[in-house]
Amino acid sequence: MTKKRRLKKEFKWGLALVASLLVVCIAFCIFGSNDDSVDRGEVVDGIDVSHYQGKINWEKVRDKHPNIQFVYIKAIEGSSRPDENYRRNFEEAKKAGFMVGSYIFYHTMTSPERHFEEFKKLAPKSEQDLIPVVDVETLDHKSPELVRKRLIRLLDLMEQYYGKKPIIYTHDWFYNKYLKCKRIDKHKLMIANYNGKEPSCDYCIWQFTETGRLKGIKSHHVDLSRFNKNYTIADILLVND
Repeated sequence: MTKKRRLKKEFKWGLALVASLLVVCIAFCIFGSNDDSVDRGEVVDGIDVSHYQGKINWEKVRDKHPNIQFVYIKAIEGSSRPDENYRRNFEEAKKAGFMVGSYIFYHTMTSPERHFEEFKKLAPKSEQDLIPVVDVETLDHKSPELVRKRLIRLLDLMEQYYGKKPIIYTHDWFYNKYLKCKRIDKHKLMIANYNGKEPSCDYCIWQFTETGRLKGIKSHHVDLSRFNKNYTIADILLVND
């Protein structure tokens, strides 16, 4: 191989290396930050987590994100699928100083009574800082009327035990299409809407992204939420001093 050809080849390799580094730098700027949504200046009042987020460093979350006011942690799905990380997340988040509450993922196929009994075992009133949340995202191939009827029964059971009306979590479109009625409208709403626009209903908490990133939570995206301007942390406390 002649010197000229060798230099030409080395030059091409050099250009390829520079191009590769440039691509890596651009990708890091776009995707690599572990604090994506917060660094963009988003207002974040709270988060919700489950086993999907893996092992969370709650002290790091607290130290790096001091504006986070509340944390909701998944306790159980239906009546037979407790979240494997619930107890650890709950205890460590409280130890780190967060105001912590629990949520249940609702399935119409399971009776309201069984939902309530299993949730109460995992999330006793005495441990909770926040009003519990019922997550409703599917009809489970049931009619909207039956979903509402069984959901209202569960909400009533939980209110009798916890002393306050549970908060309902759902998507904006799902609430407007399937859940909206006089009985359910009495409950505060935590509404998921990811298109950048505020929910169309009268919400208490807006979950504005499901792809947030926070320092201390490395293994998965995390849901980020903010309060409606007319609500504060005091509105979701289970016991008001």
